[in-house]
Amino acid sequence: MNKQKLEKFANLELDLLSVLLSLSDDDVDNLINELENILQKYKEKAIETDVLQLLNKLSDEEKRKLIEKLLK
Repeated sequence: MNKQKLEKFANLELDLLSVLLSLSDDDVDNLINELENILQKYKEKAIETDVLQLLNKLSDEEKRKLIEKLLK
């Protein structure tokens, strides 16, 4: 089963490489920009998730103090 998965992955990789080699310079630039935008969104979401997890760890008193500081 692992051999089949590796072969399938290798074939997908070759297909992707074939497509990438057929792209124009403008298409490559657009693809890079789109991938950078996707990465940025994931980074922002990861930071948001980290902040929410940290906030959930705060006690009610700590949350109250934080809210007071943010409102000043």
